[in-house]
Amino acid sequence: MATTISSYAELQSYLNALLTSLISTQTGDNELQDTKTQSPHRDFWNTLTFQQFVTGNVPGVTDPNTGKPMPILVKGNASQSNFIKALQGAPGSPFDPNTGAFGQMPADGPPFLSVDQIQPIADWINAGCPDGVVSAVTPAVSVGVATGPANTKKAMLVEALQQALENVPPPPAGVDIQHFELLRIDLEHGGFTGTTRTRVMLSVKPGPLGQD
Repeated sequence: MATTISSYAELQSYLNALLTSLISTQTGDNELQDTKTQSPHRDFWNTLTFQQFVTGNVPGVTDPNTGKPMPILVKGNASQSNFIKALQGAPGSPFDPNTGAFGQMPADGPPFLSVDQIQPIADWINAGCPDGVVSAVTPAVSVGVATGPANTKKAMLVEALQQALENVPPPPAGVDIQHFELLRIDLEHGGFTGTTRTRVMLSVKPGPLGQD
């Protein structure tokens, strides 16, 4: 069964278990222990808070090309996250095992994490780094209403949609990406009033498109 990571605590446990199970061919110790004692950043996922991890930089490490701090990750974009690049040994990056200044992580490898072992971490980042069980969050509903002359149906539809988007409630704790699904459009048009009234209802769900 595929592993799903739904919180920072689950990510920490997953990484610790993986690295403990990998025995370095260089040192003969498990790779978590080597990371704690030999790398400049140590096991930073165990010492940083959730917010520090998802918004901060890799401790003790700077970009070898620019000298600037290196962000740990990019929420919603695993392929551009240094954390994933490091585990993959991404070609052309500082973590390229052949040309990179740092090489693939963990630094005492091999062994390194497999594609299947990295995927749950990438999925968590692509989902916006939730810090809770996203599937348990009840979708919210946002409504927008617009009324105008009968000959402005298209304009009223756009205005109602804009209102619905503006009325979207804040995301739940730990959710940084939301997507919207159109529930229904109601249109009241013409008659003695000579007006058009449009109502748009959106379902607001946590996570990126295609994750629920």
